[in-house]
Amino acid sequence: MVKCGTAFAVVHDSVWSQGIPATVVHDYEHEFTLVLDRERDDDETPMEEYAFVCLHCLIDEHPELGRAIDLAKRTGSAYRINGSWHACARLVSA
Repeated sequence: MVKCGTAFAVVHDSVWSQGIPATVVHDYEHEFTLVLDRERDDDETPMEEYAFVCLHCLIDEHPELGRAIDLAKRTGSAYRINGSWHACARLVSA
């Protein structure tokens, strides 16, 4: 775990180590950001396949994620569709 910042991301190993482009970014109430190569079920991937990374270091290493992270922080999620990032509104329970 990288501890150089106060914000952190949970990044799937395929994005962090293998260079597979991220296609999904979720923000969890500004506590952490989840970066995935594709949409996944909660129980689909073991925790060993994720890295905990300083959010600032992630953007330094993968500047292409900056827009996605900004969108996710404002709306809850961002998805790469046809090469560009689009916001997905956070669901609000009644």
